[in-house]
Amino acid sequence: PDGFPLLIGNEVTIGHHVTLHGCTLGDRILVGMSCAVMDGAVVEDEVVIGAGSLVTPGKVLKSGFLYVGRPARRVRALSDREKAYFKYTADQYVKLGARYLA
Repeated sequence: PDGFPLLIGNEVTIGHHVTLHGCTLGDRILVGMSCAVMDGAVVEDEVVIGAGSLVTPGKVLKSGFLYVGRPARRVRALSDREKAYFKYTADQYVKLGARYLA
């Protein structure tokens, strides 16, 4: 079909009330609450998108940075501690899911 597929990588945490259009999310990403990621946007690995941000159509978010705003803009590089948090957050959501399905 025409259009953009929605592709989501590994260890990705998607916050509450997020809208994902046909976009590509790499590995180890945190999409904050109430974000929107539009068609054709590409989010590379190890990115944090701050709550309420808008990733505009076709925008590429480069690996290793925090992006915030409407439209989303690069703010700063992520620390090693922040990068380590991706796996922890993803694992916690998996554990919560298993807990509530039991």
